Amino acid sequence: VMRMLDLLAADAKSQEGVNDELPRLKESPPKPLGITLAAALIRTNRSDAKVPEEIVAAVRPTLAAGLKSDNPYLRHAAVLAVDDLGPQAVEFLDDIRAMLKLDDGYAARVGEYIVKSRGKK
Repeated sequence: VMRMLDLLAADAKSQEGVNDELPRLKESPPKPLGITLAAALIRTNRSDAKVPEEIVAAVRPTLAAGLKSDNPYLRHAAVLAVDDLGPQAVEFLDDIRAMLKLDDGYAARVGEYIVKSRGKK
């Protein structure tokens, strides 16, 4: 599913379809679906390395919950979506630092990169 996000982001009709799913994110979908939808919303709405604030606000609770998940695959998917936010990932630094206490796998590597590249020096 995650690999399809790049295809969705490249097609304007798909982008409209992804944006039409935004209300589902607010209905607390199952975590895998919610994180996938959040990632799709980020990728399809990113322009000039910036995601509109209303999209960031909509995906924030889902991604924060994903970063706290007991499931390492969900943490990894969530942190990859946060990384796609670029500079806006700064809003998730506290959540990522907390995730680093739970994870020492792939998600931790991405999280460490985000903290190093976007954290305060």
